Amino acid sequence: ILGGMLGWLALVLPFQIQWIRLIRIPLGVAAGEYAPFGPMALAAFLLLLPSCAVTGMIFPGACRLAAEAEERHAISRVYLVESLGAMIGGALFTFVLVERWEALRMAVLAGIMVLAGGAMLLPNRRAGRLAGVAALVFAIVVSCPPCLRQVEWRSVESRWRAFGVLADRPAEPGSAVRLAASMDSRYQNLAVTEAAWQYTLYANGEVISVFPDTVGYENRIHFI
Repeated sequence: ILGGMLGWLALVLPFQIQWIRLIRIPLGVAAGEYAPFGPMALAAFLLLLPSCAVTGMIFPGACRLAAEAEERHAISRVYLVESLGAMIGGALFTFVLVERWEALRMAVLAGIMVLAGGAMLLPNRRAGRLAGVAALVFAIVVSCPPCLRQVEWRSVESRWRAFGVLADRPAEPGSAVRLAASMDSRYQNLAVTEAAWQYTLYANGEVISVFPDTVGYENRIHFI
């Protein structure tokens, strides 16, 4: 059961990322509006449930397994290893991975780890080998950035369509908005859109600046 739950985590996490980016569409939130609290809370609960519930069940399952394997300090050792893993993973994500890897690539990396752990726990050799092969496939995908880059970019574009910034069909010829760049820093998500030679910089979905801004430039110069 513990090995199966680890395999479930590896499969469900990439889909959660995509649905979180698209959730404004099924909620019917208009462009420029905040999602109402009730639907937002319900959506957060349903979207996070597949991984959070399983993660909560994995810890007591690991304690049970460790207690059967050794008599003393089993739960303490599981808690220690879990805490060290959370600390190392959090530091690695914050200071190294978040600015270098895409979200889906990190999800696949996490999938490699949990699939490898699940393969070692499964008593059935055939199931263990299957989990090992799946972990190997995930590892090949991670070691080949172009394999996921296009998928990640389309996923990010779908998020901005859900925000109403990008449109499948522009209202007027030449008015189409293009996502020029997007990246995550340890502080926020940054994105740049371009339309008719004018660029807009977003930080966590909010407009920070627009350039070139001819009218704004003229006002500043006239004051001087």
